[in-house]
Amino acid sequence: MNTLYDIKNRFIELMNNDELSEEEVNELGQVLAIELQNKSANIIAYDRNINSWIDSLKNEIERLTTMKKSLEEKHEKFKGYVKSNMEQLNLTKIDTVLGTIRIAQNPISVEIISENEIPAEYKQEVITTKIDKKAIAQHFKETGEVPNGCIIHTDNTSLRIKWGANMSDYFELDWKLIDEIMKYWGDKDGTKIQGFKSFRDRLQTRHNKRQRNCTIAI
Repeated sequence: MNTLYDIKNRFIELMNNDELSEEEVNELGQVLAIELQNKSANIIAYDRNINSWIDSLKNEIERLTTMKKSLEEKHEKFKGYVKSNMEQLNLTKIDTVLGTIRIAQNPISVEIISENEIPAEYKQEVITTKIDKKAIAQHFKETGEVPNGCIIHTDNTSLRIKWGANMSDYFELDWKLIDEIMKYWGDKDGTKIQGFKSFRDRLQTRHNKRQRNCTIAI
């Protein structure tokens, strides 16, 4: 299957070929146009596939972030519980076969209860300057003037892909990659942690609902 790069080069070769008749050029041009259209459809499908991956990973990151925060809170409560019991028993250190539990003296900390009452000698003035690029762009649009210290770019371009309303709900996943991720995050025995197992199960369900017999080649 020809790549987008191949099709582009064939278009250029066709336009520079003086040996072909106008009819031959038109026929070959139509063939290349169809190939380009098919390839462009694959580009849209590929873009949809990547965006689906990004959305799924974003949701999973949010879920794992929430899980991490919950575990951190539980950890702090657990340490507070142990510390409280040691203090009630007048213990500052416990030696075990696995290690040592010790109540340590923390560094001096300062809590500010009223900033206005703090002496000036302990205050540091911080000045932050932020350039309003949107205001500069708007000024250029209205006047055509370019302020000193900046360059206005008006020839920048970007690729924008719009998904068609009738596009097949294509979704293809690299299950081998997912399994490798799960294996990496597993314990020493190779047991997959529940979080990634749940993630894979949800992706598998989604994939089964959306699977289509199509191949992407860019």
